Amino acid sequence: MRKKDFTKRDNIIHAAMDLINERGFSDTPMSQIAKKANVSAATIYVYFDNKEDLINKLYYYAKKKMRDYVLSDYDEAAPIEDRYKQYLKKFIQFLMNNPQEFLFIEQFQNSPLLNEEVSESISELFQQFHSIYDEGRQEKVFKNVDTAVIAGFTINPAMQFVKDYYAETLPLNEAMMNEIIQMSWDAVKY
Repeated sequence: MRKKDFTKRDNIIHAAMDLINERGFSDTPMSQIAKKANVSAATIYVYFDNKEDLINKLYYYAKKKMRDYVLSDYDEAAPIEDRYKQYLKKFIQFLMNNPQEFLFIEQFQNSPLLNEEVSESISELFQQFHSIYDEGRQEKVFKNVDTAVIAGFTINPAMQFVKDYYAETLPLNEAMMNEIIQMSWDAVKY
């Protein structure tokens, strides 16, 4: 077995994400990914079992990158309101500063191509955020609704605002971001 060169792996990841975002999964053959990554098609299979494995690993990569960014400077001892607002602000900033990852996540978050193992791994990555919702409900800081509802009111509007930002229909500046975060907080707090 060939020794893995992680620079090549990263080149494949970025090339695949760019091409899939541009053309879609079905219209992106492995040969195009290899060409854009400056590797042979056979090299891709050193790192990924097949195209579905590549998609799953790309999705995990994008979500982990997001989680790592959102958790930077995260203070678990802070009050729930502060943690919630920091989480949402970092989430929006990540989406605004990482358009390729945002497009890929948006495109594949509900895809039947995503396997159960990756879905479970991603759930584990984001367990810390879900614990905020559970803790907030228990302490009666959040409304007493299912965690999925609170998460939905947090994530989905933020993603829509970032889509509008990319479509240039919304000038998402710092002041507006703070207004969005406050409105989100007002929607979920008890």
